[in-house]
Amino acid sequence: MIQTLLGKLPSRQNAMAWVVAGTLAYVLYVKPQRQLEQEQRMADDALARLKSTGDVTRTAPVPDPQETGLVLGKREKKTSNKETATTEQ
Repeated sequence: MIQTLLGKLPSRQNAMAWVVAGTLAYVLYVKPQRQLEQEQRMADDALARLKSTGDVTRTAPVPDPQETGLVLGKREKKTSNKETATTEQ
C-alpha cells in the first residue's frame, strides 16, 4: 500500500523531504519543549517536597514552674520589703 501511495506521488523525493522536515521540526521544537516542561514539573515536585517537610506544627514551650529551672532542689522564698519590716518590729 505504501509503495502504491509513493508511486502515485509526483516524486519520491517530495515525500522524503516532508519526512525530513517533520523529523527536524520534532527534534528542534517539540522535543525541547516537552523536556523543558518535564524539568519544570520535576523542579516543582522537589520544591513541594521541600516545603512539605518544613511545615511542622510548632507549639510554645511549656515553662518550668520552678524559679531556678531545676527539676530537683529547693526554691528560695523571696520576701518583700514589707514582710521584713513587719517581722523586724
